[in-house]
Amino acid sequence: MLKNKVLLLLVVYLAPFVLFAQTAPYDMVSQMGRGINLGNVLSAPIEGNWAPAAEEQYFIDVAAAGFTNVRIPIDFFGTRTTGDTSGYSSTAGTAGNYTGTSADYVVSSVYLDRVQQVVNWSLNQGLVTIIDLHGSTLNSEFIFTFDAGESEYTHPTSAKRAADNDKFRAIWAQ
Repeated sequence: MLKNKVLLLLVVYLAPFVLFAQTAPYDMVSQMGRGINLGNVLSAPIEGNWAPAAEEQYFIDVAAAGFTNVRIPIDFFGTRTTGDTSGYSSTAGTAGNYTGTSADYVVSSVYLDRVQQVVNWSLNQGLVTIIDLHGSTLNSEFIFTFDAGESEYTHPTSAKRAADNDKFRAIWAQ
């Protein structure tokens, strides 16, 4: 089941890059070179809870140390995006009962601004910057809804699945 989750994530995350990439994937991998992870910062429920808050100097130091890429895990779910999908049925055949729209799911502008600031710090140092949708609330609010072995599973024709898909797409559009 973990393989199914990983495959789903790879398809969801990589398909747009492969289909619409301006840089060939092989070339991008070559550009990536040696990388480092900015973990437990923007993916924490509150920045600074799990690791020190990001600062511009971090990216300056990373580039000076010879790294050429940085992965930045980000969690847009939980309290960072409005719209609760938990009230919708996960039962088969209930998708017609979903009454929401993608407009119901709005990412905090403060959080988006912070993500943009951190990404800009990385890009300003010439680093290949990887944004990774990541986090525990992503699992419980979205990823696990596709796995029949998880308690959060929703049937593909359920209202909850329709709501979860709408929320996911609204987050990426923003």
